[in-house]
Amino acid sequence: MMSFAHLLVRTVTRFQTDENGAITVDFVVLTSAITLLGVAIVGTFSGETVRIANDTSNFVANQQIRP
Repeated sequence: MMSFAHLLVRTVTRFQTDENGAITVDFVVLTSAITLLGVAIVGTFSGETVRIANDTSNFVANQQIRP
């Protein structure tokens, strides 16, 4: 009969060497990092985009049409 300690060591060793699902974990981590980077970029430049759109709108509104 196996002792509890031996069974525990064997289970932990098997868990450490098992690579099933490792690619899924990598994919989840990379996808979340890319998503967070995209959110940070949008948050950084969104105010500037609104300012440029307003400047363009004002410029077009102030143009005079020649007959």
